Amino acid sequence: MNLHLKEIGTQVAQGAHAVVTLDGAGWHQQGDKLTVPDNISLLPLPPYSPELNPQENIWQFLRQNYLATNRRGCREGETSGDQPQQGNGAQT
Repeated sequence: MNLHLKEIGTQVAQGAHAVVTLDGAGWHQQGDKLTVPDNISLLPLPPYSPELNPQENIWQFLRQNYLATNRRGCREGETSGDQPQQGNGAQT
């Protein structure tokens, strides 16, 4: 996480300030080991608040639109093609 914050700090325009939103993941905890560059502020989210975490919106979209597949690996109403696939993913 320290390397990630350092890299973010190098990408912030000179004279600007970045705010990084943190969820409750263990590696996001500040503690004594997290070094935050001067041009970054950390904004920890309250516990149990997925609606405030932008990443959760992405996961919800993916689950509803792309990961909600049936057992054949296709969304409802789609077909997987006429030919069965071999174990390595190549079509025969």
